Amino acid sequence: MRADRIEIGLGEVSSALGSEGYVFPMAVRGVLRGALACGARSEEYTRDERKLIAEVAHQVGIALHALRARDNEALVKEIASGSLDPSTARKRARELHAAWATDA
Repeated sequence: MRADRIEIGLGEVSSALGSEGYVFPMAVRGVLRGALACGARSEEYTRDERKLIAEVAHQVGIALHALRARDNEALVKEIASGSLDPSTARKRARELHAAWATDA
């Protein structure tokens, strides 16, 4: 999924959900932000359903990207305005980095 940025069947990966269902990447600008896993159900997911779920996963990835950008922009604004001393700015940057460490 990381290389192709396309859905994969759960049968191709190890999952607590079992081997039935799909995993959809939440990738934005070439970065995998996470994944949306859909487990088994009584009937097979149709192609149209998988297409719609893939779009939802993509939109969630975009939202996560926007949230990170907002947080980073707020930090830069505070640094630029001089309202943060260097050690506090460094601490906040480390906190943001840790909070988003699952991005890569």
